[in-house]
Amino acid sequence: MREGALRFSIRARQRRAATCVCAPPLVVREKKLMSGVGAGCKSHTFFPSPSTQMPAPPPTRARLRRAPGGSRQAAPPGRIARPPRAAPGPPAPGESSNSSAPPPRPTGATGANGAVPNPVTDPAATVVWGGRLPSRRRVLSSAAAATAITLGGNLGGVTSALLSSSERATAAARAAQLDVILPVRGSKRCAPLGAGYEFTYPAAWLADRTVAERRAAAGERARSLDPPSLSAGVGSSSPSSPPLPDSAFGPPDTAGETNVSVVVAPIMAGFTLAASLGPPREGLEKYLRTVIAPPGSPREALSLAASERVDASGTPYYTWEYRVVGPGFDRTNVSCLAARAVVRPPGPPSRAAPPNATPRLELVTLNAQAPTADFERAGGKLREALREAATSFLVKERVQGRTGL
Repeated sequence: MREGALRFSIRARQRRAATCVCAPPLVVREKKLMSGVGAGCKSHTFFPSPSTQMPAPPPTRARLRRAPGGSRQAAPPGRIARPPRAAPGPPAPGESSNSSAPPPRPTGATGANGAVPNPVTDPAATVVWGGRLPSRRRVLSSAAAATAITLGGNLGGVTSALLSSSERATAAARAAQLDVILPVRGSKRCAPLGAGYEFTYPAAWLADRTVAERRAAAGERARSLDPPSLSAGVGSSSPSSPPLPDSAFGPPDTAGETNVSVVVAPIMAGFTLAASLGPPREGLEKYLRTVIAPPGSPREALSLAASERVDASGTPYYTWEYRVVGPGFDRTNVSCLAARAVVRPPGPPSRAAPPNATPRLELVTLNAQAPTADFERAGGKLREALREAATSFLVKERVQGRTGL
């Protein structure tokens, strides 16, 4: 830098000399002229004199400039081109590396007026400073991976919001049973593998731990190759005891009074809802009178509503809504029941069932209950959730020996 400044000063001060008012003419070196001090005089001002000339700088290679026609030509004869600027090198041994000189300007990062943009406020400058732009393939693959992770993980509930955005999207999601793993309009679906039934429940509810452990143990026994133990009947329900729930869900941090459960029980051959129970209202009255509140029982039962529906496969369903009041409790129940057949799995002809064999039947009952005060609370969100669970309840034939979790 000092050598370059010296050359520039020499070129700017050609044919100049210095004369002191109290001394004979004296040729002063350029260093002395730059510092403002002459040789032998430290108090007077130097004045240029045209009689004394300074040595000319060494000749350099003339710069080629482009003519209007496109060809290159040399500079005019009386003009000396500037020497090429040397590339910045490492600092000198005695010089500090923290120089105050500005950093070199990056190629392609200048603004409209030639200034270097700030990489903090200008994103384009940041990309230029960091290197070249990423390839289009990398950008597309990164965007696809981020989208898949966001939608698959339901981050921020974005997938549930998309599936609940319209009636068509909701119907497609439920037809594909995506609501088994993702909430759709505030509800999820319970469809155990091999159980032969399904229903919806509020997405915030949790599965009953005891029922889930019992189902897991039953599945292990069905798939086990070991012979049954002698104590297999210990702790199991006897034919005279009421059947245990096959699935159950309820809100967290509650005493269990609000829940939805499914009970599967064997029934006699030839059972049908219309022939065995009669119309929906008559069947409900008979059920309350013989099972829920028989004569002499401290409980009281009141029928509220009864209806019938048929699914796409032709299976009839009875939906009952009733209230039970007993010592220390007052609950409202919404039940839906249907009968189904249990078929044998396909196998060799020697193990196949005879053609005239009657399939075994089961009665599958969904029961949703809640305290009457919560059921009739203003807003009716709980009431609508329990009724939706009964409306969405569907059953189909179950293959014997197949039990899912």
